[in-house]
Amino acid sequence: MPERRLREQRVLVFAPTGRDALLACQLLGSINVTSHVCADAAELLREVEAGAGAVILADEALLPEVTGGLLNLLRDQPPWSDLPLIVFTRGGESSERAIGIRPPCSR
Repeated sequence: MPERRLREQRVLVFAPTGRDALLACQLLGSINVTSHVCADAAELLREVEAGAGAVILADEALLPEVTGGLLNLLRDQPPWSDLPLIVFTRGGESSERAIGIRPPCSR
């Protein structure tokens, strides 16, 4: 399979604290889904631009530089393209950062 196609099918994981990134990648690997752990916001944004099938974020990663960068990338993607974003949140709690994210409306 060509490298570009492989990049476009992988799941990017950005969970900067704890073991969430490792556990998510182990789970994805167990069902033969390729994943990549991003060490910081800059790497996440670079890797999204290089190609991704989905992004998994921990709620503590929802910082302005991450959400702003992702919103810009999503706004600039072609109308037929949708990048799924999955956010891990703490059970039973509402996170202001998670609630405050709104998808871009200008399509």
